[in-house]
This record gives sequence, C-alpha cells and structure tokens, in this order.
Amino acid sequence: MLAILLVAAAHQFDFAAHRLDVAAPAQALAIRAALFELAAATRALPAGMTGDSAAKALYRHVADRDALLDVTRFPSEVDVTFRGLGRAACIETESMARRLEGSVVVQLEGYATASDCGGSNAMTWRIMP
Repeated sequence: MLAILLVAAAHQFDFAAHRLDVAAPAQALAIRAALFELAAATRALPAGMTGDSAAKALYRHVADRDALLDVTRFPSEVDVTFRGLGRAACIETESMARRLEGSVVVQLEGYATASDCGGSNAMTWRIMP
C-alpha cells in the first residue's frame, strides 16, 4: 500500500512540474507583449511629463502583474521589474525578450545565461525611447 502511495505521489509531482514547464512559455510571451506595450507607451509620452504622471500612464500596462516601474530617469529611461518568476519562466523570458529593438530599445539587465535563473527571480528591463 505504501509503495502505491509513493508512486501516486511521484506521478503527481511529475504532473505539477510539467504543468509549470508548460506555463512558462505563456508567461514569457505575456511579459514580452507587456514590454512591447510599455515601449510604445513610453515613446508616446511627452518628454516634459512628470515622473509621477508617467508612472500612472505606464502602470496600466503592468497592473495585472507583480511588477515595479522606476521612472526616476524618465524621459531618457524607464525600468520595469517583473517579480516572482520561477526558474522555467525566467529561462523562457530571457530567451524571448533579452533585447527588443525598434524605435525604442528594451534591454534585460543581468541574466546573461540561463544558469543565472534561480528558483524565484526579479527581472528588470531598461526601456530607452
């Protein structure tokens, strides 16, 4: 009976780990999309806007996430940090969104390789209009 319980517990653990791995690409794509939205929104803000006003205008793009905005260097730069990312999500996001280029450059700070991703990660991108 104990052996059956141990096997069942092992299968549940494998299923939970697989579910997390499957969710990681979707989470990475959602962060990448939010970064594109933030980049476009940052570029559209008037350069004379105050930091508080800029933060309010940009926050709506990350309001549904565990994220922090740093607008202290606005208009030349805005930083966004997504917190609480697991290892698999960190690896996927680093791969999909290390650097986004267009009329605005979005650059991941740190996380040079997948081995930099730990169990819980706070990943910061610099948005430079």
